[in-house]
Amino acid sequence: MGRKPRQDTPGSWHHVVSRGIATRPLFETRDDIRFFLSRLATEVRKGRIEIHAYSILTTHYHLLLRSPRGELSEALRIAQNAHSRRFNRLHRRDGSLIRGRFFSKPILDDRY
Repeated sequence: MGRKPRQDTPGSWHHVVSRGIATRPLFETRDDIRFFLSRLATEVRKGRIEIHAYSILTTHYHLLLRSPRGELSEALRIAQNAHSRRFNRLHRRDGSLIRGRFFSKPILDDRY
């Protein structure tokens, strides 16, 4: 059975969460966090996403963002893949780092 398509229309707001596989760390050092944030910043400069709040924890992260052009999946695919490749290379590991696709909940009202 296929996945339901993401509700990512231009200008939509999202709460995004992604976790490490098997509750393993996504970030072990401050440099890991800095690199991930720099990849997100690159996507912001390209105009694919606008980040309004974030929380980076050891095993997962949360983002409150807006998708100006409806390119949320592409932006996060690029940022997460770059982070995973670097993390695996530096920490001498292989295989998946991130558990499945990221979770995103569309924010439809100000109360959220």
